[in-house]
Amino acid sequence: MSSDLEARVIELESIISYQDQMLEDLNGVIIEQQKKIDNFEKELASLKSSIQNSLEEMNDKKPPHY
Repeated sequence: MSSDLEARVIELESIISYQDQMLEDLNGVIIEQQKKIDNFEKELASLKSSIQNSLEEMNDKKPPHY
């Protein structure tokens, strides 16, 4: 192998290695973000339920002047 070709191969291997590591890092970030999104969705559902229950209780109560 010529030294120029060898240098190019080494550079490409280095780039691929860097991209593989970056891909793993980004995948980890995505996994963490999805966990947070899942938790936010659960909290949102709980808040919606609480608000709905509160509205139903308010509608069931008679106004104070009755």
